[in-house]
Amino acid sequence: MQFAFAQASEHWSKKAIPRVPGAWLYRVGVNYMLNRFKSNEANHIGIEVIDCEVAEPYIEKAFEDYRLGLLFACAHPAIDKNVHTPLMLQLVLGINVEKIARAFAIPTTRLAQKLVRAKKKLSVSKFPFEIPEPDTFPSRVNAVLAAIYGCYAIDWLQFNAVETNEDMAEEALFLATLLVKLMPEHAESFGLAALLSISHARSKSRFAIDGSFVPFEEQHTNHWNKSLLRQGEYLIHQAFLLKQPGRYQLEAAIQSAHCHRLITGQKNWEQIQNLYTGLIAIAPSLGAHVSLSLVMLKSQGASVALNYLDNIEHPHKFHFQPALLAYAQIYAMLDSCEQASAFYQQALDLTTDVIQRAHIAKKLRESQR
Repeated sequence: MQFAFAQASEHWSKKAIPRVPGAWLYRVGVNYMLNRFKSNEANHIGIEVIDCEVAEPYIEKAFEDYRLGLLFACAHPAIDKNVHTPLMLQLVLGINVEKIARAFAIPTTRLAQKLVRAKKKLSVSKFPFEIPEPDTFPSRVNAVLAAIYGCYAIDWLQFNAVETNEDMAEEALFLATLLVKLMPEHAESFGLAALLSISHARSKSRFAIDGSFVPFEEQHTNHWNKSLLRQGEYLIHQAFLLKQPGRYQLEAAIQSAHCHRLITGQKNWEQIQNLYTGLIAIAPSLGAHVSLSLVMLKSQGASVALNYLDNIEHPHKFHFQPALLAYAQIYAMLDSCEQASAFYQQALDLTTDVIQRAHIAKKLRESQR
């Protein structure tokens, strides 16, 4: 590894840093050792020369990116299942606890305590923490899917380019497509890759020239990446052929329906509402419930949407920024300006991102007119 780091300091300063730096260092180190083994000194002490192509390390056989292997390793049976995904996001993907807690709508201190306990338990566990064998993939893949999705979602929630890692969404999509290759029989892997493809296709249209945020319905569809949209549709179809319905496939179908509506101009809110209802039936979450309330706002009106949102039972609903914004939007449609302003203000108080704060502040001013 010393040799690999020395090579990196020489080559990376002259050329671009590789896409996966850790894998580059690993391969350089392996090649260096193989060359030493083949030297006269290695032969003299009786080290068997191994052909690199025949005895390729296991991690490279199963995983084209070492991080994917580490994600599977973090889904360790000794660790509480509820901590698997946050642990992957922090240890492997390098996301800080505050952002993870915000995405999961739980207090930062509580999540930090859970992660500390998980690490301590792992350190004293009798189970080895290592890249797992392929027969363990099916039992661990759901946690890996959640981590890759979480990585993308956290990046999506960061509006300020100064604060966010611009490559995070790209890397999430990259890992999702590798997971499809690793587990081609697993429909939800296709579903996640489809979801991220369709979502990322719209990333360039989220901001205006002046840097302000552009809501989904106001985006210019000619700015969307048509190649990624086609890729997403293909992946949804491949998932459908496997006949294993799941959360990510439904979320991808919802995104596809939204995009189709804007491209064709046809209102298909009933279809989108049915998809959200199916999603909540198999994977209920606060975010899905809030999204369904906004679909109801379009399809059935503000009163129905407000009633649904009021009946969502979740301990952190009024600390979840999307829920506060949904309340504000619904009350604005009901011409309840005072209540809309109050919810916009609460959402603004929970927002740290500069660009997002500007967008919410604009909505707050509009509600006060």
